[in-house]
Amino acid sequence: MQSPILDPVSGRWYTEQVLYREVTALTMEQFLQDQRLDPSCYPMAEEIPAFRRDMERGLTGEQASLLMIPTFLSAEPVDAGDRKIIVLDAGGTNLRVGVVTFTGGVAAPADYRKYPLPGTDRTLDCDAFFDAVA
Repeated sequence: MQSPILDPVSGRWYTEQVLYREVTALTMEQFLQDQRLDPSCYPMAEEIPAFRRDMERGLTGEQASLLMIPTFLSAEPVDAGDRKIIVLDAGGTNLRVGVVTFTGGVAAPADYRKYPLPGTDRTLDCDAFFDAVA
């Protein structure tokens, strides 16, 4: 027997078969609007500035709904010389680690690897996250 599925928007319970029939009968636009996932459901002129303010608060350590971890990259070009630099991309569900070799000001990525991002399988505090990455 199938477990019923609760539609959080309508509050109605569905079987998987009925939900599938109803969803496939809708256009994608209708589905996104019904689930409140379509941008037209939100007053973007108000939401975007509020989102940016919350990002700025998070970056300065103020109370915010968005936990932000500042990056330490600048838009200014940096002369890396002729050397190898370790690069990290921690986002989503993956941790990407690589080495970029600079020769004559030209970057050549090498030795790129992908790992599960620490904390995707359990909650980690900041110190534990950086310990796991190290």
